[in-house]
Amino acid sequence: MRLAREAAQDAAFVAGAMGPLGVRLEPSGAISFSEARAIFREQADALVGAGVDLLILETFYDLPEIREAIFAARQAAGDDMVIVAQVTIDDSGNMPGGAMPETYTAKLDEWPADVIGLNCSVGPKAAFDTIQRMMEYSIKPMSAMPSAGLPTVVDGHKIYLCSPEEMAQYARRLLRAGVRIVGGCCGTTAEHIRLIRAEAGLGRYAMALKVADAIGARE
Repeated sequence: MRLAREAAQDAAFVAGAMGPLGVRLEPSGAISFSEARAIFREQADALVGAGVDLLILETFYDLPEIREAIFAARQAAGDDMVIVAQVTIDDSGNMPGGAMPETYTAKLDEWPADVIGLNCSVGPKAAFDTIQRMMEYSIKPMSAMPSAGLPTVVDGHKIYLCSPEEMAQYARRLLRAGVRIVGGCCGTTAEHIRLIRAEAGLGRYAMALKVADAIGARE
Protein backbone atom coordinates (compact mmCIF):
# COMPACT_ATOMS: atom_id res chain seq x y z
CA MET A 1 0.00 0.00 0.00
CA ARG A 2 2.81 2.41 0.91
CA LEU A 3 4.62 1.72 -2.36
CA ALA A 4 1.42 2.20 -4.34
CA ARG A 5 0.77 5.53 -2.65
CA GLU A 6 4.30 6.68 -3.39
CA ALA A 7 3.93 5.71 -7.06
CA ALA A 8 0.52 7.36 -7.40
CA GLN A 9 1.69 10.66 -5.89
CA ASP A 10 -1.90 11.89 -5.59
CA ALA A 11 -2.30 11.64 -9.39
CA ALA A 12 -4.25 8.38 -9.32
CA PHE A 13 -6.50 6.32 -7.12
CA VAL A 14 -5.06 3.25 -5.38
CA ALA A 15 -7.23 0.15 -5.72
CA GLY A 16 -7.19 -3.02 -3.69
CA ALA A 17 -7.61 -6.16 -5.83
CA MET A 18 -9.32 -9.38 -4.83
CA GLY A 19 -9.46 -12.53 -6.95
CA PRO A 20 -11.22 -15.90 -6.75
CA LEU A 21 -10.33 -18.49 -4.13
CA GLY A 22 -9.16 -21.09 -6.62
CA VAL A 23 -11.47 -23.76 -5.21
CA ARG A 24 -15.07 -24.67 -6.01
CA LEU A 25 -17.90 -23.67 -3.73
CA GLU A 26 -20.83 -25.82 -2.73
CA PRO A 27 -22.51 -27.96 -3.96
CA SER A 28 -19.70 -29.15 -6.25
CA GLY A 29 -16.93 -28.09 -3.87
CA ALA A 30 -16.09 -28.31 -0.19
CA ILE A 31 -16.26 -24.57 0.59
CA SER A 32 -19.65 -23.28 1.72
CA PHE A 33 -21.02 -19.91 0.67
CA SER A 34 -20.71 -18.59 4.22
CA GLU A 35 -17.09 -19.75 4.44
CA ALA A 36 -16.27 -18.08 1.15
CA ARG A 37 -17.87 -14.83 2.26
CA ALA A 38 -15.87 -14.90 5.50
CA ILE A 39 -12.61 -15.38 3.58
CA PHE A 40 -13.42 -12.53 1.21
CA ARG A 41 -14.45 -10.35 4.14
CA GLU A 42 -11.06 -10.89 5.78
CA GLN A 43 -9.29 -9.80 2.57
CA ALA A 44 -11.56 -6.79 2.10
CA ASP A 45 -11.14 -5.71 5.73
CA ALA A 46 -7.35 -5.76 5.30
CA LEU A 47 -7.47 -3.70 2.11
CA VAL A 48 -9.95 -1.17 3.44
CA GLY A 49 -7.96 -0.89 6.65
CA ALA A 50 -4.83 -0.20 4.60
CA GLY A 51 -6.56 2.82 3.08
CA VAL A 52 -7.38 1.87 -0.51
CA ASP A 53 -9.59 4.22 -2.50
CA LEU A 54 -11.67 1.47 -4.10
CA LEU A 55 -11.91 -2.31 -4.36
CA ILE A 56 -11.60 -4.28 -7.61
CA LEU A 57 -12.87 -7.86 -7.75
CA GLU A 58 -11.23 -9.46 -10.75
CA THR A 59 -10.98 -12.65 -12.83
CA PHE A 60 -13.99 -14.37 -11.29
CA TYR A 61 -15.17 -17.36 -13.31
CA ASP A 62 -18.06 -18.55 -11.16
CA LEU A 63 -21.17 -16.47 -10.50
CA PRO A 64 -21.95 -17.66 -6.94
CA GLU A 65 -18.35 -16.93 -5.92
CA ILE A 66 -18.34 -13.34 -7.14
CA ARG A 67 -21.67 -12.85 -5.37
CA GLU A 68 -20.04 -13.75 -2.06
CA ALA A 69 -17.06 -11.52 -2.85
CA ILE A 70 -19.28 -8.54 -3.70
CA PHE A 71 -21.35 -8.78 -0.53
CA ALA A 72 -18.25 -9.31 1.61
CA ALA A 73 -16.56 -6.31 0.00
CA ARG A 74 -19.62 -4.13 0.54
CA GLN A 75 -19.84 -5.16 4.18
CA ALA A 76 -16.20 -4.21 4.69
CA ALA A 77 -16.23 -1.04 2.59
CA GLY A 78 -19.52 0.43 3.74
CA ASP A 79 -21.83 2.39 1.49
CA ASP A 80 -19.42 5.01 0.19
CA MET A 81 -16.43 3.13 -1.26
CA VAL A 82 -16.67 2.15 -4.92
CA ILE A 83 -16.55 -1.57 -5.77
CA VAL A 84 -15.65 -2.73 -9.28
CA ALA A 85 -16.75 -6.33 -10.04
CA GLN A 86 -15.23 -8.08 -13.06
CA VAL A 87 -15.69 -11.57 -14.45
CA THR A 88 -13.62 -13.49 -16.98
CA ILE A 89 -15.09 -15.02 -20.14
CA ASP A 90 -14.47 -17.42 -23.01
CA ASP A 91 -14.62 -16.72 -26.75
CA SER A 92 -18.42 -16.76 -26.66
CA GLY A 93 -18.68 -14.26 -23.82
CA ASN A 94 -19.73 -16.88 -21.29
CA MET A 95 -18.13 -17.28 -17.88
CA PRO A 96 -16.13 -20.52 -17.51
CA GLY A 97 -18.74 -21.56 -14.96
CA GLY A 98 -21.33 -21.46 -17.75
CA ALA A 99 -23.23 -18.22 -17.10
CA MET A 100 -24.12 -16.26 -20.25
CA PRO A 101 -23.76 -12.45 -20.54
CA GLU A 102 -27.43 -11.75 -19.99
CA THR A 103 -27.40 -13.92 -16.85
CA TYR A 104 -24.29 -12.62 -15.13
CA THR A 105 -24.94 -9.02 -16.15
CA ALA A 106 -28.41 -9.10 -14.60
CA LYS A 107 -26.96 -10.46 -11.37
CA LEU A 108 -24.07 -7.99 -11.28
CA ASP A 109 -26.62 -5.25 -11.87
CA GLU A 110 -28.69 -6.50 -8.94
CA TRP A 111 -25.83 -6.97 -6.46
CA PRO A 112 -24.13 -4.00 -4.69
CA ALA A 113 -21.24 -3.38 -7.07
CA ASP A 114 -20.90 0.12 -8.52
CA VAL A 115 -18.96 -0.70 -11.71
CA ILE A 116 -19.19 -4.04 -13.52
CA GLY A 117 -17.24 -5.55 -16.38
CA LEU A 118 -14.62 -7.96 -17.63
CA ASN A 119 -10.94 -8.67 -17.20
CA CYS A 120 -8.37 -11.23 -18.33
CA SER A 121 -10.15 -13.65 -20.72
CA VAL A 122 -9.24 -14.29 -24.35
CA GLY A 123 -8.39 -10.80 -25.54
CA PRO A 124 -9.77 -7.37 -26.41
CA LYS A 125 -12.10 -8.42 -29.25
CA ALA A 126 -14.09 -10.83 -27.08
CA ALA A 127 -14.16 -8.21 -24.32
CA PHE A 128 -15.46 -5.55 -26.68
CA ASP A 129 -18.13 -7.80 -28.17
CA THR A 130 -19.27 -8.98 -24.74
CA ILE A 131 -19.31 -5.54 -23.14
CA GLN A 132 -21.69 -4.42 -25.87
CA ARG A 133 -24.00 -7.29 -24.95
CA MET A 134 -23.71 -6.46 -21.25
CA MET A 135 -24.81 -2.89 -21.91
CA GLU A 136 -28.16 -4.22 -23.06
CA TYR A 137 -28.84 -5.53 -19.54
CA SER A 138 -27.37 -2.89 -17.24
CA ILE A 139 -26.85 0.86 -17.11
CA LYS A 140 -24.14 0.59 -14.48
CA PRO A 141 -20.72 1.99 -15.47
CA MET A 142 -18.66 -0.68 -17.27
CA SER A 143 -14.98 -1.62 -17.04
CA ALA A 144 -12.85 -3.65 -19.45
CA MET A 145 -9.33 -4.87 -18.71
CA PRO A 146 -8.66 -7.68 -21.21
CA SER A 147 -5.51 -9.72 -21.58
CA ALA A 148 -3.26 -9.11 -24.57
CA GLY A 149 -4.79 -12.12 -26.34
CA LEU A 150 -4.11 -15.78 -25.61
CA PRO A 151 -0.43 -16.63 -25.07
CA THR A 152 1.63 -18.83 -27.36
CA VAL A 153 4.46 -20.84 -25.83
CA VAL A 154 7.79 -20.25 -27.60
CA ASP A 155 10.92 -21.94 -26.22
CA GLY A 156 9.17 -22.42 -22.91
CA HIS A 157 8.08 -18.78 -22.64
CA LYS A 158 4.56 -17.39 -22.96
CA ILE A 159 4.30 -14.80 -25.74
CA TYR A 160 1.20 -12.61 -25.97
CA LEU A 161 0.41 -11.78 -29.58
CA CYS A 162 -1.85 -8.75 -29.14
CA SER A 163 0.36 -5.73 -29.83
CA PRO A 164 0.14 -2.44 -27.94
CA GLU A 165 -1.28 -0.84 -31.09
CA GLU A 166 -4.08 -3.42 -31.36
CA MET A 167 -4.93 -3.08 -27.67
CA ALA A 168 -5.07 0.69 -28.10
CA GLN A 169 -7.42 0.36 -31.07
CA TYR A 170 -9.83 -1.70 -28.96
CA ALA A 171 -9.42 0.74 -26.07
CA ARG A 172 -10.62 3.48 -28.42
CA ARG A 173 -13.64 1.40 -29.42
CA LEU A 174 -14.44 0.57 -25.79
CA LEU A 175 -14.24 4.21 -24.76
CA ARG A 176 -16.43 5.29 -27.66
CA ALA A 177 -18.95 2.62 -26.69
CA GLY A 178 -19.20 4.20 -23.25
CA VAL A 179 -16.92 2.01 -21.14
CA ARG A 180 -15.75 4.10 -18.17
CA ILE A 181 -12.61 2.22 -17.03
CA VAL A 182 -10.22 0.69 -19.58
CA GLY A 183 -6.97 -1.17 -18.93
CA GLY A 184 -5.23 -4.48 -19.45
CA CYS A 185 -4.54 -7.79 -17.73
CA CYS A 186 -2.21 -10.69 -18.60
CA GLY A 187 0.45 -9.87 -21.17
CA THR A 188 -0.09 -6.14 -20.82
CA THR A 189 3.15 -4.16 -20.81
CA ALA A 190 3.98 -0.56 -20.00
CA GLU A 191 3.79 0.19 -23.73
CA HIS A 192 0.28 -1.25 -23.93
CA ILE A 193 -0.81 0.99 -21.06
CA ARG A 194 0.91 4.03 -22.53
CA LEU A 195 -1.01 3.69 -25.80
CA ILE A 196 -4.27 2.91 -24.03
CA ARG A 197 -3.82 6.03 -21.93
CA ALA A 198 -3.12 8.06 -25.07
CA GLU A 199 -6.41 6.85 -26.56
CA ALA A 200 -8.23 8.22 -23.55
CA GLY A 201 -6.90 11.64 -24.56
CA LEU A 202 -6.31 12.67 -20.96
CA GLY A 203 -2.55 12.49 -20.75
CA ARG A 204 -0.93 11.67 -17.45
CA TYR A 205 -4.13 11.61 -15.42
CA ALA A 206 -6.10 9.29 -17.70
CA MET A 207 -6.75 6.39 -15.36
CA ALA A 208 -7.39 8.54 -12.31
CA LEU A 209 -9.89 10.67 -14.19
CA LYS A 210 -11.58 7.66 -15.77
CA VAL A 211 -12.05 6.06 -12.35
CA ALA A 212 -13.27 9.41 -10.98
CA ASP A 213 -15.75 9.54 -13.84
CA ALA A 214 -17.03 6.09 -12.93
CA ILE A 215 -17.28 7.09 -9.28
CA GLY A 216 -19.16 10.25 -10.21
CA ALA A 217 -21.66 8.26 -12.25
CA ARG A 218 -22.57 6.38 -9.07
CA GLU A 219 -23.74 9.52 -7.30
